Amino acid sequence: MGKRNADLCQFLDNLSDHEVQFYQQYPDKSHLLLKDFIPTLLASNDALFHIDALTKESSDIPFWLQTGIKGRKWSQITAFAEQINTLNPIVEWCAGKGHLGRLISWQKKLPLPR
Repeated sequence: MGKRNADLCQFLDNLSDHEVQFYQQYPDKSHLLLKDFIPTLLASNDALFHIDALTKESSDIPFWLQTGIKGRKWSQITAFAEQINTLNPIVEWCAGKGHLGRLISWQKKLPLPR
């Protein structure tokens, strides 16, 4: 594996600034190049990376779930929670004050272990 990493490093080091900018702007174009070095690399159009369009923030969320959370942070929490599509138990681990876990627990009617 070390040889493959060295080859990848050399390949990346040899990219011009223009090429780097191009691949930053169009990351899907880099897939074929990197697949030679990382055979298990998934394409950006793989279902794993599919994210549904964000919906407008739900207004039926109780005030006590939103208390003390400023605008942008609340938008991030609600956007992330909307992407959760499971009926499995959830665990919030090392995620700050637990706002996300409480919201998901409330939305999905799932227990949140303490």
